[in-house]
Amino acid sequence: MYSNFSRVMNEKYRIGLIGIFVLLVLLVISAEYATTSAKDSDISSKAYLTDNSAKDASDTTDIKGQQPEEREPDKDVEDKNIGAADKDFNEWLKNTIVAIDPGHGGNDYGTYYEELKEKNITLDVSLKLGELLDKSGVKVIFSREKDVNVELKDRINMANEAGADVFISVHVNGMEDNPEVHGSETLYFNTGKYGDEILDSEKLALLVQEKMVEKLQTSDRGIIERPKLAVLRLAEVPAVIAELAYISNPSDRSKLESQEYRLKAAEALHDAIIEALRLKFENK
Repeated sequence: MYSNFSRVMNEKYRIGLIGIFVLLVLLVISAEYATTSAKDSDISSKAYLTDNSAKDASDTTDIKGQQPEEREPDKDVEDKNIGAADKDFNEWLKNTIVAIDPGHGGNDYGTYYEELKEKNITLDVSLKLGELLDKSGVKVIFSREKDVNVELKDRINMANEAGADVFISVHVNGMEDNPEVHGSETLYFNTGKYGDEILDSEKLALLVQEKMVEKLQTSDRGIIERPKLAVLRLAEVPAVIAELAYISNPSDRSKLESQEYRLKAAEALHDAIIEALRLKFENK
């Protein structure tokens, strides 16, 4: 009986070992399968990402099938460049000289209508012009700053001796026998003594005339060459005479009486002078 029992127990033990072995084999196979599946899944994911990345890199159309718009130049960079150029110009202006000549003065009234005298208008506009140029950094010299008379040759000699970049003489026109005539005009004469092809008296006259007509809304009587006028004939710098308006014309006269108009006249002359100086700066 013992022998039979032993055989039975040995048989059960053997069966148990076989079962354990089979179970271990199954566990190993399952683990290997799980690892292989994970690797395959990872490779598949990477392939998907790579394929889509390549597609994104080569696809230059948007979702509507349209080509993307080209980017415009960076405006901030452009603004910085413009700002730098303006800064250089403003620094350069500090070394420039503008000679302002208020026409007539003292016992020389110039043209007049009753109590409205040219000498007073030209001085007022000239002083306003000087203030504007000073704010722009330009050095300003005057032939007169009070109601005094100055010789013609002394007016232009002031500019020549100072080595001024520009000479501008401010005047008002008049034509008693024809009060219908009105508007602004600019007188000039190219002496050729200043050796500057970039800015001569004629170019300066064109700028002054353009700004006066634009700012003052006056009739454009153009630029006129006047070689016999002393302040133009003796000039060694670009020189012009700005005739703001006609005191003999009722409409022009009412404007000349206005402080607002006089300030606009000063602004027009200022803008023309700054543009002329910028022309020299950009071509120096």
